[in-house]
Amino acid sequence: PYVAASGGFRGELAIARGQGGEALAWIEESLARLHAARYELLTTPFSTALAEGLLLDGRASEALDLLDAAIDQCRRDGELLFMPELLRIKAAARLALGGDVGELEALLRDAVDWSRRQGARAWELRAVTALARLLLEADRRLEIAAELATLCDAFTEGFATADLQAARRLIETLARPDAERIPAPAILDGRNIG
Repeated sequence: PYVAASGGFRGELAIARGQGGEALAWIEESLARLHAARYELLTTPFSTALAEGLLLDGRASEALDLLDAAIDQCRRDGELLFMPELLRIKAAARLALGGDVGELEALLRDAVDWSRRQGARAWELRAVTALARLLLEADRRLEIAAELATLCDAFTEGFATADLQAARRLIETLARPDAERIPAPAILDGRNIG
């Protein structure tokens, strides 16, 4: 299964760098080979990356279907580790399909709750950052600014990570009374924060 997984890791890394296209094929092939080998350990993380890649390629409806299936599978199997990320990315897919602020906020708050229950601070940071960007767009930045700042201050390491740096830039943006609204496609995209 490890040779089959290598293409999935390659695709996952490419998608994390903002590249879609060929990376989707690598992950899809890897998932097919892993399923054939009945090796399911990497199914959820690869499905998560595949959904992000589909969003990069403007295929939000396919991403949403994949995410719904992954969430259902995780609930059935009790594999709830990835729930915060799945919900955050689902919010991005719903946004791309024209979801309303209330629906997106509910998904993101659910992602925050899951990450807190799991003690998954990095995923909490991603979810709270996405929520802050959403509320900035909705002219509700003061509701979330203190929560994001407190969360960032709780980190004792990892200051050079992209997520923490992006969250700090967003805090600066939230603090400005003349803060520009963030364009809708960038609201939930971790590569375009602040």
